[in-house]
Amino acid sequence: MTSKERWIAALKMQPLDRIPFWPKINSSYTRHQSEDFKNMELQQLHNWIGSDKHQWLNRFIKENNFS
Repeated sequence: MTSKERWIAALKMQPLDRIPFWPKINSSYTRHQSEDFKNMELQQLHNWIGSDKHQWLNRFIKENNFS
């Protein structure tokens, strides 16, 4: 199951091979790590962790205020 398939299945409440995992870290995180990780790009770190890629979907979200 790919990361994309995993996220879609989770959103649809369908069976998963494992729970999607996406650590909410940014580029400042790597600067405070040991030398092995300090020079990694953020995408490299996500690949090393094995996290499921998460893309923001802000353009598809519309807030409704019913009050």
